[in-house]
Amino acid sequence: MTKSLIVNLDKLQESDIILEDQKELSQGQVRLQIERFAMTANNITYAVIGKQLKYWDFFPTKDDHGKIPVWGLASVSQSKQPDLAVGDRFYGYYPMSTELIVSPGKVSPFGFTDMANHRQHLAPIYNNYTKMTKEFNPMDNHLCIFRPLYTTSFLNYDFLKRSDFYNAKQVILTSASSKTALGIAQLLMTNKDQHNIEVIGLTSDKNKGFVTDTKYYDTVLGYGDINQIEKISSVTVDLSGNTTTLVNISEHLGDELAFISLIGLTDYSKTDRSVVLPNSKFFFAPDVAVTFFKEHGRDEATKMIQTAMVNFIKDANNWINIQSIGSLEKLDPLYKEMLMGKVDPAVGHIVTL
Repeated sequence: MTKSLIVNLDKLQESDIILEDQKELSQGQVRLQIERFAMTANNITYAVIGKQLKYWDFFPTKDDHGKIPVWGLASVSQSKQPDLAVGDRFYGYYPMSTELIVSPGKVSPFGFTDMANHRQHLAPIYNNYTKMTKEFNPMDNHLCIFRPLYTTSFLNYDFLKRSDFYNAKQVILTSASSKTALGIAQLLMTNKDQHNIEVIGLTSDKNKGFVTDTKYYDTVLGYGDINQIEKISSVTVDLSGNTTTLVNISEHLGDELAFISLIGLTDYSKTDRSVVLPNSKFFFAPDVAVTFFKEHGRDEATKMIQTAMVNFIKDANNWINIQSIGSLEKLDPLYKEMLMGKVDPAVGHIVTL
């Protein structure tokens, strides 16, 4: 039997654990036994905008329900693909389930792409599976947590850098405690001599101490302190999705707000899509990744991101506490807490199956 956590597409707070009969493999298919995956606010974003950006299409289930995508590790438990053997281990995009059947295309020493028909209209970056060493490495947990988030951080930083930061003198990051925001801020601070840009973090009062201690921001403010932001040319990178916060920033800075990069939805319940924010654009990392990888080549682009990520992970060990959850049943209450915005920024959650 295959076990999965599914959610109601119209009522995300309604979730259930289901059992399904294992399907027989067709020639060329592979059964991947999911070993572990990360649960972060990023996965909540997948659920919230799942219909809009087709995240529910990756792992279809019964009508009006969906399997939230996650990033994790799995090993081959059954193979009808001659180039993939039982025990081979892969990092990639999985459902909240105990297994996934894939249809690998050409297999390389580095991995494969799932060529299942129902995935071919979706962003290709999600269909790639990277080969790992067969032995578990403690860094595997860090990879599950940080790789998807930091890839977004790196690509957004690179996007802003290419745009010369819209000639801004400061970058303001909302939801500054989120791991994606921390990645962007760390890159800005690491390269501060090059850009000479002030980095300002906006966060809840309860997270101000944590955000300050990371030392990734020049200034850390609460959401009630927006009027303390200096009125100079600015870019806002939004990880919260809180429309009120963005309106307050826009009204405070006026013409000095050059651009808003919309990325995350950590506070999605306060998103009002009827409000038009000036000089704003949604940042969809998979589309940007396609351009970045074409320009630099797959190997060089991957090396650039991985080198930066390794440096970030080394530093993140100073503030992150990785905790394991031993089943989908135990994941369910954590999912509902995250859905309500109850996220401890100092904790990285790993679900082991």
